[in-house]
Amino acid sequence: MNNIYFTINVNKAGFTDQLSQFSIYYALGMFLEFNYLHTPLRSFRSNTPRYNPYVFISKTKNLFYLVLNKFLKKEDIFDHIGINKYFDGIEYKLNNKKFENVIEIHFFENFIEENNIKNFEDLKEYILKKIQAGTISQEKNILIKFVHVKGMKQTWWIEEKIGPAAQYLDIKNIYNKTRVSDPVKSLFPDNEKTNILIHIRQGDIGIIETPWNTFIPVAKNHPGFMKEHSSVEDINNYGNFPKREFCPFEFHTYIKGFLKKLPGHKFSIRVFSDGYIRSFDIVVRNIKKLNLDRNKKKLLLSSFENYEKKQFGIFNNIENCECVIGETGDKLKLLIRAAIDSDIILCSEQQYMIPKLTMNLCEKNKPAVVILTKSQNYIHRYMFKQYEENFIFEEVLNKNYDQIIEKLNPVLKI
Repeated sequence: MNNIYFTINVNKAGFTDQLSQFSIYYALGMFLEFNYLHTPLRSFRSNTPRYNPYVFISKTKNLFYLVLNKFLKKEDIFDHIGINKYFDGIEYKLNNKKFENVIEIHFFENFIEENNIKNFEDLKEYILKKIQAGTISQEKNILIKFVHVKGMKQTWWIEEKIGPAAQYLDIKNIYNKTRVSDPVKSLFPDNEKTNILIHIRQGDIGIIETPWNTFIPVAKNHPGFMKEHSSVEDINNYGNFPKREFCPFEFHTYIKGFLKKLPGHKFSIRVFSDGYIRSFDIVVRNIKKLNLDRNKKKLLLSSFENYEKKQFGIFNNIENCECVIGETGDKLKLLIRAAIDSDIILCSEQQYMIPKLTMNLCEKNKPAVVILTKSQNYIHRYMFKQYEENFIFEEVLNKNYDQIIEKLNPVLKI
């Protein structure tokens, strides 16, 4: 199809969401033998540093830093990976007059069901009919815009039908070639130890523990949003909502039990988290919902100053363990490198960043990713159909260290 071109518009999300959207729609277009034109990828959310307005800087200064960062020419995470440079020279310009035929195809959560698509041939027919209906002149070049609106279920369905996206675009290789001229320091320098990365997602889906030992979920889609709960378990059992809320102490408990089972092994452990700055912001903006008296309100806000030290300080009692806390572009680069260098990654079903990161940037059989769950029905298992051998699901309420260790034996170093 020599005169049919396509480009991709990802939505405003975290960079691994955008990366997965891009790689799968790119694979779809190439599978259909369209010609690709690149719309540069940008992920402002993943590049914006977050500052704690309760630690040594005023709210005014905090706002200043955020606005300043927006206008400074900071390196975008996609430029760091090397994707935009890889496609240099075949960019699609918005003011390009070359295309009289521009057709948008919008992909959303229930796209497959609503368009009665049963198999890949149905999808292909749907796209070709869209092209036919939207074409003004058959003699002119045609541009298809794959526009991602919302959700990921439809993208994983596409990848399941056409095969792993990496066979159409090797993002891992692009990243590795980019590091030749722009290296990133490894946080795992000792090859004789088993490298474990622990990723603890909090931020805008976190749980805040009050000074009087109640717990507040800040995820806006949680039915217990901005209500006090007696425990994390109470939050997980509140309303008709998936049980997937985790706090740092639960990761600490799990990894301590895991290490106790392997006394003869040597480990290097790095704990990464976006921390609680977004959590604090949500609490401050919605604090009236808590109906606190003046003293409790003051006590809660003042606790934010040392909150992250308290939450992540528990990992200080683990040998060869270091924490990297906060949401900045530089720390994101370190996280990507740490994921690539790790033998084992420990994360939870509370987040989907790490699975998508490893699918796009890591080796096929390493690292092994242990996903902690609180139920047998992990709601996003459909993501893993192409990569099942890399992921291990561990239900923490019925944990079985011996079984997990047996599955991890291929990556454990004695």
